Amino acid sequence: MADLSVEFAGIKFKNPVLLSSAEPTFNFEAMKKGIDQGIGGVIAKSFTDVEALQELVNKPEMSLLDEDHQVVRGKIPGMYTHISRTAFAKESLDEWMRIIEKSVAYARERDAVVIGSVAGGSMDSWVNISKRLEAAGVSMLELNFGCPHYGPAGTLGGPVGQNDKFAVELVRNTKKQVSVPIIVKETPQLSNIVASVGKVYEAGADAVTLTNRFLGLALNIEEGKPYIHGVGGCGGPWVKPFTLRAIHQVARALAIPISGSNGATDWKDALEFMMVGASTVQFCTAVMVHGYGLLTEILNGMSAYLDRKGYGTVQEIIGAANQHVLAYSEVAQLAKERYQIDEENCIQCGACVEACFYGAIAWEDESPRITDACLGCSFCSSICPESAISQSKKTG
Repeated sequence: MADLSVEFAGIKFKNPVLLSSAEPTFNFEAMKKGIDQGIGGVIAKSFTDVEALQELVNKPEMSLLDEDHQVVRGKIPGMYTHISRTAFAKESLDEWMRIIEKSVAYARERDAVVIGSVAGGSMDSWVNISKRLEAAGVSMLELNFGCPHYGPAGTLGGPVGQNDKFAVELVRNTKKQVSVPIIVKETPQLSNIVASVGKVYEAGADAVTLTNRFLGLALNIEEGKPYIHGVGGCGGPWVKPFTLRAIHQVARALAIPISGSNGATDWKDALEFMMVGASTVQFCTAVMVHGYGLLTEILNGMSAYLDRKGYGTVQEIIGAANQHVLAYSEVAQLAKERYQIDEENCIQCGACVEACFYGAIAWEDESPRITDACLGCSFCSSICPESAISQSKKTG
């Protein structure tokens, strides 16, 4: 059986599967459920001293939407959107530290790691909460730069990660006060994610989580109102390609360890995140939708894949796909591809003719034909209802 253990920012995890800082880690009982599934670790729900954020504990709102952005009623589709505005840890700082201490003790007995999460209301409070979490025994700290925190005059503002200057100062100040590794959880809403991550890395961040959720808005058109009264964090399987891109870009540019988050729903997604550079993979929405038992399924699926492929350790796949991800300039140098139609399976529906925006498919004797104008984009093969179109040859 392949070894699932990984090293992440100097800390060893028995496997790369983690529970994100969210409702599935909202208290000791929630973290215990995850740890009992055998995962490598949990990131506790963020603690904040921002009153406006603390008050949200009395008004959490969530909607699970299907492919048509209609509310799901029981039958979970494969592709869904989870939009929510939820609360931070509701306890006092002292109460939360007792929960953390209990969770750390339970995790250590089961070879799991507890990571503390911080979302302060001032520079001093970020540092103070971090110090308290370290004293409570957490192995690492995750600074939550992806959720709206405080702005001018104590008002709620945008994600901290969008303010590079403040983010760098916060990392530097925290790094001076704690000895455990610091992870920066970035917002995906950055103009240049590599540059922003690079700045906090230079400031002392030991690792980065890519990424927190996008802020979005979903409307009920029958009522002309938002589903959750306003803007909220958006997650779900639809976001995976965006997260893969972020992980790939940062992994290629910087030597900072990465924890992948946002969009992973099963063991295959976990492997994809790792193949583009993540050392650990966080799960949240999928666990909320399908239950904690999903975590065991993910571990079993990863193990079976690694054994089938002949890997000795999961660390062998970290970043393995990046060498095959080409830049636009490199793609332009590739040999052109051509497609062909299987006449026996073709039903002459004409879908491919309508779908070819390069004018490379034409009617000939009442049947569609792919001409020499084909550029090999492959869109027609996706549109064909009978799978009658396939790649034929490369033309040089």
